[in-house]
Amino acid sequence: MFSLVKRPFVAALFIIFLVAGCQTLPEAKKQDLIFPQQDLSMTNPGWRSCSFRINWPQESDVRFEVDLLLAHQVIGPILEEYSDSIYRWRFHRRAARDNAGHQFSFIFYSGSDIAAGIIDAVNTSDVKRRLQNSSVIESSTCIPADDSQRLNISDTSDNQWPEPIKRHWPTYIMGVSMTWLSLIDDIVAMSVDDDMNIEQMVDEYASAEEQVTALWSEYGQHAFLHHLNAVFGYESLLIRY
Repeated sequence: MFSLVKRPFVAALFIIFLVAGCQTLPEAKKQDLIFPQQDLSMTNPGWRSCSFRINWPQESDVRFEVDLLLAHQVIGPILEEYSDSIYRWRFHRRAARDNAGHQFSFIFYSGSDIAAGIIDAVNTSDVKRRLQNSSVIESSTCIPADDSQRLNISDTSDNQWPEPIKRHWPTYIMGVSMTWLSLIDDIVAMSVDDDMNIEQMVDEYASAEEQVTALWSEYGQHAFLHHLNAVFGYESLLIRY
């Protein structure tokens, strides 16, 4: 349905490799070795979010499949259109029997002009409207595009973390979110039809949720956790849950 692969980035790496074979590269600045830095030309940059409260009646199971539907059908097309203009983004999922209940959130860092377009796309999404009319979701709320309270890239990271982790964690979790969304896209790309009613769509994403969970359960330890541990030199770490 959509592609988030940045071919220019791959091409740039290839060119650097060719040049390196012919001459000694000058000493690189710190920022040249990591992801591009924040685009200072953005208008009123900052973190915004759109959150969806999902209906979760008492004595019923949480419908996590609705998270997948929202990510793929509502946010997916937005990412396809705006991925070059969003500096960092991620998904957040939560469900607990408290005042917040079951919520799915799309959190993104961009300029206010881009944020306005994203928020408008969320608010006018036909799929979101149908989900709300069918009482699958109760409501959706977006932080206004002109909100400028969270300007720093580290402002939505956990306050208990040290500054370097707070600053770079958004890059990590964006990759995680992108991988999760791409798995969903692979699974449902040929099975979801625009003519489906909402319950049929929810059923398809319930099947996708089971398949993604199966992939995570069987391969997550090696594909994700083992290789993450390898990058950090197989050093031990404190696990809290």
